[in-house]
Amino acid sequence: MVDFSEVEIGALEEEFQGSKVLLCDFHREKAWVEWCRKKGHGVSYAQDSLLPLLRSIAAASTPEEFSTRLCNLQEAKVWKDNEKVRAWFSNKWLPEAKRWVHVFRDEDLKVAIYTNNGVERQNETLKHSHLEGYKNCSLSEMLTVLVTDFLPRTYRKYIELNVKYSSFYRRYNENMPKFLKDRPRSVADHVMSRLTEAQFYEANDVVAKGNGMFHVKSQSHPCTQNHINFGESIIMPLCTCKDWAKHKLPCKHFCAVFNHVHEWGWEKLASNYRDNPLFSLDNACLGQTSCERDDSGSSDITDHTYTPVSVEMQSPCNALPERKRPRK
Repeated sequence: MVDFSEVEIGALEEEFQGSKVLLCDFHREKAWVEWCRKKGHGVSYAQDSLLPLLRSIAAASTPEEFSTRLCNLQEAKVWKDNEKVRAWFSNKWLPEAKRWVHVFRDEDLKVAIYTNNGVERQNETLKHSHLEGYKNCSLSEMLTVLVTDFLPRTYRKYIELNVKYSSFYRRYNENMPKFLKDRPRSVADHVMSRLTEAQFYEANDVVAKGNGMFHVKSQSHPCTQNHINFGESIIMPLCTCKDWAKHKLPCKHFCAVFNHVHEWGWEKLASNYRDNPLFSLDNACLGQTSCERDDSGSSDITDHTYTPVSVEMQSPCNALPERKRPRK
């Protein structure tokens, strides 16, 4: 996943044959807003009408939606009145639609990753938290900070989070379903909120269609149904709702099946999805802990330690220049 750089796209596709390069949603949106705001493009006055049309195309979840929303754009006044808009979108963005329109993204993506901001956040952390004051440092000095400070601290934080989310560190609430224990907090919080929403479904709202497929009545549109497939082997689970399309995590419709069809729970989801490393804690980190489970009934462990055996925190290299702190 990259920003819209034809050089980067070409280099990646040449080096990694058969790979598919996608455009980051965040940077696509940023590029659109910046283009519309430039006075020379003649649409700064109409960006409130143009941008929603563009965003609706990006969010299209079916080929039919994509075609309809593209027609809506081409019928709009801002499109017909401005040749620069037509040239910009038709020549730059439309030919690359398969890189940024959601419907063209492979359904076998095991998790919903739509931006490359995680990588950029790491870059910002390195620059502003670890290289502050080293404005003119050499490459070797930067690498020294990277190897002796940034990477060990990042790895230690990774181990710490794995430990804190595990049942060895803190006893889980008794109401937490077993399948959500020992998982990253973001996954557990997401599914728990959907389980709460699913409590409003009744048993007759869920209809089994066989082979792991179900129809669940829509709460917002009672006359329609959402189609669910638990998947198998290499086939991804699927729900036709927007929540699943956005997060790729069990939605309230999946949770309604979990609640009312007990033989179809989390463990029935396709194994290549269910066992995704991003949905589980890293057992290698937990194996390096010396935490003990609390059997006293209290929710917090008072005596807990963890020792990352493969990383030693080192003091900064003596060859580094003294940091120059900004006066602010």
